[in-house]
Amino acid sequence: MLSVSLAMLDIQTDRERDLVKGLFREYAPRVKAWAMRYLGNPADAEDAVSDTFFKIIRYRDKFAGISEEKTRGLIALYTKCVCFDILRKKNGLSVMSVSNGYEEDGEEAGDIELPDEADIPAELIRQETVSLLQKSIDALPSPAREIILLRYYHDMPHSEIADVLNMNASTVRSVFQRSLAKLRKELEEYMHET
Repeated sequence: MLSVSLAMLDIQTDRERDLVKGLFREYAPRVKAWAMRYLGNPADAEDAVSDTFFKIIRYRDKFAGISEEKTRGLIALYTKCVCFDILRKKNGLSVMSVSNGYEEDGEEAGDIELPDEADIPAELIRQETVSLLQKSIDALPSPAREIILLRYYHDMPHSEIADVLNMNASTVRSVFQRSLAKLRKELEEYMHET
């Protein structure tokens, strides 16, 4: 934690320095407990505490004048992001965004039920795959994009899609198969890159 103390020395104003020191005194034990729940390793949890407080120091202006509840939620979110970054680095996963606000279903991020340690990398891979697929589908030209969306998101058979898009059913099937092959290829290429 010496590195965090040294980073605090770079803060220009006493008011900001006092704010960060107060946050450190109040939240460092909680951050370590949250990090242990995510990471299960004391050394990684210590690294997570340092990295979380580096984020807090960097974005200290976000903590000025906000409620205790919002402060706790924001620190929990920073901790979650830092822990997922550590897990990605340890497991060789590529970077993705893990920010979805400091509340989930009305619970503060620090209070949510966490998956088992072994489930976290699988969940990160699943989320990254979903994100990649969504981007790839969005990049498909029309009507291929609409066909994929109607088939998978609305569970429509090819005949109904043909009616909706005013196309021949065999054309819908053909475009669907080509689009699906393209999406599979992009996903396979991406998986081989990471």
